[in-house]
Amino acid sequence: MGSVPLITSPDDPRNLASLLFYAALLLLLRAGCVLKGREGKAVLLGMSLLVLPFLPATNLFFTVGFVVAERILYIPR
Repeated sequence: MGSVPLITSPDDPRNLASLLFYAALLLLLRAGCVLKGREGKAVLLGMSLLVLPFLPATNLFFTVGFVVAERILYIPR
């Protein structure tokens, strides 16, 4: 539709938000691995429940159409 301009160069300022998001995910993953006992398991479980449901909609493993991806993203909890 062209409503959001595409990112065409690596120096686009919107890439900073992506980098910060992935850095925060890595820090949470590291915290989950470093913490012992229930706290570490809880952090890792929370991270997996946050990330795993969105994997089918990312087109990483197989091509997914827009409608299927949209239905996966809006699955009720």
